[in-house]
Amino acid sequence: MEKSALQIADAVAVIGIAAVVAGRCRIKCEMKAPWMDPGLRELAALSALAALGCGLAAGQGDFLFVVLFGAANVVTIIEAILRLR
Repeated sequence: MEKSALQIADAVAVIGIAAVVAGRCRIKCEMKAPWMDPGLRELAALSALAALGCGLAAGQGDFLFVVLFGAANVVTIIEAILRLR
């Protein structure tokens, strides 16, 4: 008795579903915490440093440096968001 390829595929699919339902298939996903990435910690430190520089420049009334440090802060935050994806 010959079985067609479609019948064999259906049988394999049923066996696969039965294995998943029975708990035989285990999928492991290991994720690191975001703060464990050294590059992300470096970006957080750069962002904090740029925010400090922006605050100090704003306190002195030097708006050119406020813009520069603010832009550096925005760039590091965007880069951190991209690395988290």
